[in-house]
Amino acid sequence: MTAGERARVFDPLVTDAPGPVVNVVPAGFGTGSFRAVAESESDTTALLARVIGWIESEVGEDVGLNEPADDEHLRSVEQLIGSTIPDGLRSWYLVANGQSGFPIFPDAYRWISLSWISTAHKRKAELFHGPDDVFDEAWWHPGLLPFAADQDGYEICIDLDGRNSGVDGEVLEWVPSDWPNQRTARTHPGSWAVDPAGFTSWLSNYANDLGAGRYHVVEGSGYLAPRAETSEQ
Repeated sequence: MTAGERARVFDPLVTDAPGPVVNVVPAGFGTGSFRAVAESESDTTALLARVIGWIESEVGEDVGLNEPADDEHLRSVEQLIGSTIPDGLRSWYLVANGQSGFPIFPDAYRWISLSWISTAHKRKAELFHGPDDVFDEAWWHPGLLPFAADQDGYEICIDLDGRNSGVDGEVLEWVPSDWPNQRTARTHPGSWAVDPAGFTSWLSNYANDLGAGRYHVVEGSGYLAPRAETSEQ
């Protein structure tokens, strides 16, 4: 399967469905207002505000925050996936429904909208319950809740019930490539996108690493990547 073919299957942004999947960023809705709200919200939104603030001040790029979601939209996603969105992540979407600008996570991972989550879930569920029966819970299950994705359909997920990782709430990287031969969710060795301690721990470590200068913008790429380890670090 080519990258383009894989994208058409796994990337909800490549769709013939009517209407935009990612919301248009409204004029005047910027990170300053996000930070002001985040300071009065949960620890995870305050951490996310640190990440966005670092990118916009150090990188000089606009992350393109979308308009906030509402409780009704969040409940509709929860009904679809059959699970409750964790409070820390839920609070993000009440402040902004994802982004469409400079990716806030490394390797071109963007914070995805609730519409993205819904569309991705429906597509994977169709494959999971399809007539060919080539997918099983080792490949994907409804408890894998994505909150970031790249343009090839790779996702950063919270494993809500531990069926993949064995740890409830673990953050992992879901890699759909080489299907149907690749039938297990896996992570890149040493991946920054993994934390068995859970979502808040993962986000805190990332925010701290940004502040410590452990990430840089890959020249000509438009996204962040971890700096190479050196003997001085």
